[in-house]
Amino acid sequence: MSRQFQILAGVRHGSVLSPCLFSVFVDFIVCKLRLAGDGAPIGTHCLGCMLYADDIMLVCSSITAMQRMLDICSREAEMLDFSFNTAKSVALRIGPRFKHVCAPLVLACADLEYVHQTKYLVSC
Repeated sequence: MSRQFQILAGVRHGSVLSPCLFSVFVDFIVCKLRLAGDGAPIGTHCLGCMLYADDIMLVCSSITAMQRMLDICSREAEMLDFSFNTAKSVALRIGPRFKHVCAPLVLACADLEYVHQTKYLVSC
């Protein structure tokens, strides 16, 4: 292991290295989420997290499980010294009870806004 050193600059936005380095970086969070076992059961599999570029989408079958997943993301982000953009993060409920009032979901000490629709992976 090398000695500790200070990083003075990151990877340029749009660099060809950005996606690769982000994948390595975010893998810590994905592994923790997988170990927790929360997510939405689909057949014999459990879908909990989907990634595309620098977007992360969490999927689960209950508000309690979603909060556990968000807590994992918050703890790991703090440990890795990065932050989620909570201003761009929302919660979308699907199912027969989607209109019922429920507890707020919290990511990094910020309440997430509940929305009735969202755009994700929209092509131009």
